[in-house]
Amino acid sequence: TAGVLSVNPNTMYPLLRRLESRGLIEGKWEHPERRTRRYYAITSAGQEEYGRLVEEVRPFLDSVSASIDDIVREVYG
Repeated sequence: TAGVLSVNPNTMYPLLRRLESRGLIEGKWEHPERRTRRYYAITSAGQEEYGRLVEEVRPFLDSVSASIDDIVREVYG
């Protein structure tokens, strides 16, 4: 996000746990005996859900982007 968005760990980790419980991602500890870092990977179910969301959300994001471009042109010429 190039610093535009800042994600709080207190928000991120519950989201990761929820995605994992839904089977959309899979988490593994770097060193299971010490529980140091947890690495996540998308599952095949996660890939399917991602594809569905892209189809559903992309047109909305494109319209938001076009609206912002229109506003910028109007304000700055």
